[in-house]
Amino acid sequence: MRERLAVTAARRARHAFGGGATPHVGDRSGGKIAICIADEQDALGVDLRQCIAAANDMLVSDGEAWPSGLSRCGRAVLILGMRMTERNELDLVRRISRDRPELPILALGSHSEQRYAQRALRAGAAGYLRVNSDRDLLFAVIRKIAAGGIHVSAELAEQMARARMDNARPPPHAALSDREFQVFLMSVDGQAPDQIAHTLARSMKTVACHRNRILRKLNLAHPTQLLSYAAAHGLLE
Repeated sequence: MRERLAVTAARRARHAFGGGATPHVGDRSGGKIAICIADEQDALGVDLRQCIAAANDMLVSDGEAWPSGLSRCGRAVLILGMRMTERNELDLVRRISRDRPELPILALGSHSEQRYAQRALRAGAAGYLRVNSDRDLLFAVIRKIAAGGIHVSAELAEQMARARMDNARPPPHAALSDREFQVFLMSVDGQAPDQIAHTLARSMKTVACHRNRILRKLNLAHPTQLLSYAAAHGLLE
Protein backbone atom coordinates (compact mmCIF):
# COMPACT_ATOMS: atom_id res chain seq x y z
CA MET A 1 0.00 0.00 0.00
CA ARG A 2 2.78 2.46 0.96
CA GLU A 3 4.60 1.62 -2.27
CA ARG A 4 1.51 2.46 -4.30
CA LEU A 5 1.07 5.77 -2.47
CA ALA A 6 4.69 6.78 -2.94
CA VAL A 7 4.74 5.85 -6.63
CA THR A 8 1.44 7.72 -7.09
CA ALA A 9 2.98 10.81 -5.49
CA ALA A 10 5.92 10.54 -7.85
CA ARG A 11 3.56 10.29 -10.83
CA ARG A 12 1.66 13.37 -9.65
CA ALA A 13 4.89 15.30 -9.55
CA ARG A 14 5.70 14.31 -13.11
CA HIS A 15 2.20 15.10 -14.37
CA ALA A 16 2.31 18.49 -12.67
CA PHE A 17 5.03 19.47 -15.12
CA GLY A 18 3.48 18.09 -18.26
CA GLY A 19 4.99 14.61 -18.01
CA GLY A 20 8.57 15.67 -18.66
CA ALA A 21 11.55 17.12 -16.85
CA THR A 22 10.73 19.80 -14.31
CA PRO A 23 11.62 23.38 -15.12
CA HIS A 24 14.55 24.98 -13.32
CA VAL A 25 13.80 26.39 -9.88
CA GLY A 26 15.20 29.74 -10.80
CA ASP A 27 13.01 30.38 -13.80
CA ARG A 28 11.30 33.73 -14.19
CA SER A 29 7.89 32.33 -13.25
CA GLY A 30 8.94 32.55 -9.61
CA GLY A 31 6.97 29.37 -8.94
CA LYS A 32 6.93 27.64 -5.59
CA ILE A 33 8.61 24.35 -4.76
CA ALA A 34 6.09 21.53 -5.05
CA ILE A 35 6.22 19.17 -2.07
CA CYS A 36 4.95 15.64 -2.65
CA ILE A 37 4.31 13.73 0.59
CA ALA A 38 4.19 9.98 0.01
CA ASP A 39 1.99 9.29 3.04
CA GLU A 40 -0.34 12.27 3.06
CA GLN A 41 -2.92 10.80 5.42
CA ASP A 42 -0.77 9.43 8.25
CA ALA A 43 0.48 11.39 11.25
CA LEU A 44 3.81 12.27 9.66
CA GLY A 45 2.14 13.50 6.49
CA VAL A 46 -0.32 15.66 8.42
CA ASP A 47 2.46 17.16 10.54
CA LEU A 48 4.57 17.88 7.45
CA ARG A 49 1.67 19.55 5.67
CA GLN A 50 1.10 21.86 8.64
CA CYS A 51 4.81 22.60 8.98
CA ILE A 52 5.43 23.35 5.30
CA ALA A 53 2.42 25.64 5.19
CA ALA A 54 4.60 28.16 7.04
CA ALA A 55 7.04 28.38 4.11
CA ASN A 56 5.96 30.97 1.55
CA ASP A 57 8.03 29.41 -1.25
CA MET A 58 6.58 25.89 -0.96
CA LEU A 59 3.28 24.27 -1.81
CA VAL A 60 2.19 20.84 -0.60
CA SER A 61 0.48 18.35 -2.89
CA ASP A 62 -3.29 18.30 -2.63
CA GLY A 63 -4.27 15.05 -4.27
CA GLU A 64 -5.97 15.51 -7.60
CA ALA A 65 -5.23 19.26 -7.61
CA TRP A 66 -1.63 18.59 -8.61
CA PRO A 67 -1.79 19.07 -12.39
CA SER A 68 -3.61 22.40 -12.32
CA GLY A 69 -2.63 23.74 -8.91
CA LEU A 70 1.12 23.31 -9.31
CA SER A 71 1.60 24.21 -12.95
CA ARG A 72 3.65 27.27 -12.05
CA CYS A 73 5.96 25.50 -9.58
CA GLY A 74 9.68 25.26 -10.17
CA ARG A 75 10.75 21.86 -8.91
CA ALA A 76 9.13 19.10 -6.92
CA VAL A 77 10.55 17.26 -3.93
CA LEU A 78 9.21 13.91 -2.76
CA ILE A 79 9.28 13.37 1.01
CA LEU A 80 9.29 9.72 1.96
CA GLY A 81 9.11 8.36 5.50
CA MET A 82 11.60 5.59 6.32
CA ARG A 83 10.00 3.07 8.65
CA MET A 84 10.43 -0.40 10.04
CA THR A 85 7.69 -2.11 8.00
CA GLU A 86 7.23 -5.07 5.71
CA ARG A 87 8.12 -2.79 2.80
CA ASN A 88 11.81 -2.07 2.37
CA GLU A 89 11.75 1.71 1.94
CA LEU A 90 15.29 1.76 0.53
CA ASP A 91 14.11 -0.42 -2.35
CA LEU A 92 11.28 2.05 -2.87
CA VAL A 93 13.78 4.93 -3.00
CA ARG A 94 15.78 3.03 -5.63
CA ARG A 95 12.71 2.36 -7.73
CA ILE A 96 11.45 5.94 -7.68
CA SER A 97 14.89 7.45 -8.30
CA ARG A 98 15.31 5.07 -11.25
CA ASP A 99 11.88 5.73 -12.73
CA ARG A 100 11.74 9.47 -11.90
CA PRO A 101 15.36 10.69 -11.88
CA GLU A 102 14.16 14.30 -12.16
CA LEU A 103 12.37 14.04 -8.78
CA PRO A 104 14.69 14.45 -5.76
CA ILE A 105 13.78 12.43 -2.68
CA LEU A 106 14.12 13.60 0.91
CA ALA A 107 14.09 10.62 3.25
CA LEU A 108 12.75 11.25 6.75
CA GLY A 109 13.26 8.69 9.49
CA SER A 110 13.36 8.18 13.23
CA HIS A 111 16.83 6.65 13.01
CA SER A 112 20.01 8.62 13.56
CA GLU A 113 22.00 9.75 10.56
CA GLN A 114 24.74 7.34 11.64
CA ARG A 115 22.36 4.46 11.10
CA TYR A 116 20.56 5.27 7.89
CA ALA A 117 21.83 8.31 5.99
CA GLN A 118 24.53 6.65 3.88
CA ARG A 119 22.24 3.80 2.86
CA ALA A 120 19.51 6.27 1.89
CA LEU A 121 21.97 8.32 -0.18
CA ARG A 122 23.33 5.23 -1.91
CA ALA A 123 19.76 4.18 -2.73
CA GLY A 124 19.20 7.48 -4.54
CA ALA A 125 17.85 9.90 -1.94
CA ALA A 126 19.10 13.48 -2.18
CA GLY A 127 19.09 13.87 1.59
CA TYR A 128 18.19 12.28 4.91
CA LEU A 129 16.78 13.97 8.01
CA ARG A 130 15.35 12.78 11.29
CA VAL A 131 11.64 13.43 11.65
CA ASN A 132 12.24 15.67 14.67
CA SER A 133 14.67 17.97 12.85
CA ASP A 134 14.38 21.71 13.29
CA ARG A 135 11.86 23.32 10.94
CA ASP A 136 14.38 25.81 9.56
CA LEU A 137 16.75 22.95 8.75
CA LEU A 138 13.94 21.06 7.00
CA PHE A 139 13.15 24.11 4.85
CA ALA A 140 16.83 24.68 4.03
CA VAL A 141 17.31 21.06 2.98
CA ILE A 142 14.17 21.09 0.81
CA ARG A 143 15.38 24.24 -0.96
CA LYS A 144 18.84 22.79 -1.47
CA ILE A 145 17.76 19.50 -3.00
CA ALA A 146 15.02 21.21 -5.05
CA ALA A 147 17.83 23.22 -6.67
CA GLY A 148 19.69 20.02 -7.52
CA GLY A 149 21.90 19.76 -4.44
CA ILE A 150 22.62 16.91 -2.05
CA HIS A 151 22.23 17.27 1.70
CA VAL A 152 24.92 15.74 3.87
CA SER A 153 25.47 17.01 7.41
CA ALA A 154 28.88 18.38 8.34
CA GLU A 155 29.43 15.47 10.73
CA LEU A 156 28.62 12.81 8.14
CA ALA A 157 30.64 14.59 5.45
CA GLU A 158 33.69 14.64 7.74
CA GLN A 159 33.23 10.98 8.61
CA MET A 160 33.01 10.00 4.95
CA ALA A 161 36.01 12.17 4.05
CA ARG A 162 38.16 10.69 6.82
CA ALA A 163 37.27 7.17 5.76
CA ARG A 164 38.28 7.97 2.20
CA MET A 165 41.51 9.71 3.19
CA ASP A 166 42.52 6.83 5.45
CA ASN A 167 41.52 4.33 2.77
CA ALA A 168 39.58 2.62 5.53
CA ARG A 169 37.85 -0.66 4.89
CA PRO A 170 34.06 -0.52 5.27
CA PRO A 171 32.77 -1.91 8.57
CA PRO A 172 31.35 -5.45 8.46
CA HIS A 173 27.75 -4.24 8.71
CA ALA A 174 28.19 -2.43 5.38
CA ALA A 175 28.03 -5.88 3.77
CA LEU A 176 24.52 -6.50 5.14
CA SER A 177 21.65 -6.30 2.69
CA ASP A 178 19.05 -3.63 3.39
CA ARG A 179 16.69 -6.22 4.85
CA GLU A 180 19.43 -7.77 6.96
CA PHE A 181 20.40 -4.34 8.24
CA GLN A 182 16.77 -3.67 9.09
CA VAL A 183 16.56 -6.92 11.08
CA PHE A 184 19.89 -6.10 12.73
CA LEU A 185 18.63 -2.69 13.92
CA MET A 186 15.36 -4.13 15.15
CA SER A 187 17.29 -6.78 17.08
CA VAL A 188 19.64 -4.32 18.79
CA ASP A 189 16.64 -2.12 19.60
CA GLY A 190 15.32 -4.99 21.69
CA GLN A 191 12.72 -6.58 19.45
CA ALA A 192 12.32 -10.33 19.77
CA PRO A 193 12.29 -12.53 16.65
CA ASP A 194 8.51 -12.98 16.82
CA GLN A 195 8.03 -9.19 16.99
CA ILE A 196 10.31 -8.70 14.01
CA ALA A 197 8.45 -11.36 12.04
CA HIS A 198 5.12 -9.69 12.80
CA THR A 199 6.33 -6.18 11.89
CA LEU A 200 7.93 -7.30 8.64
CA ALA A 201 5.11 -9.73 7.77
CA ARG A 202 7.62 -12.54 7.45
CA SER A 203 7.79 -16.02 8.94
CA MET A 204 9.91 -16.84 11.98
CA LYS A 205 11.98 -19.08 9.73
CA THR A 206 12.76 -16.18 7.41
CA VAL A 207 13.77 -13.96 10.32
CA ALA A 208 15.99 -16.74 11.70
CA CYS A 209 17.70 -17.02 8.31
CA HIS A 210 18.32 -13.27 8.27
CA ARG A 211 19.79 -13.38 11.78
CA ASN A 212 22.07 -16.27 10.88
CA ARG A 213 23.39 -14.40 7.85
CA ILE A 214 23.86 -11.28 9.97
CA LEU A 215 25.94 -13.17 12.53
CA ARG A 216 28.05 -14.72 9.80
CA LYS A 217 28.71 -11.43 8.02
CA LEU A 218 29.55 -9.66 11.28
CA ASN A 219 31.78 -12.53 12.43
CA LEU A 220 29.74 -13.00 15.59
CA ALA A 221 29.09 -16.29 17.35
CA HIS A 222 25.84 -15.49 19.19
CA PRO A 223 22.92 -13.02 18.91
CA THR A 224 23.81 -11.58 22.32
CA GLN A 225 26.91 -10.07 20.69
CA LEU A 226 24.84 -7.89 18.37
CA LEU A 227 24.36 -5.26 21.06
CA SER A 228 28.07 -4.88 21.79
CA TYR A 229 28.81 -4.73 18.06
CA ALA A 230 26.24 -1.94 17.60
CA ALA A 231 27.69 -0.01 20.54
CA ALA A 232 31.23 -0.32 19.16
CA HIS A 233 30.14 1.10 15.80
CA GLY A 234 27.95 3.93 17.08
CA LEU A 235 24.70 2.31 16.02
CA LEU A 236 22.86 2.40 19.34
CA GLU A 237 20.18 4.98 20.04
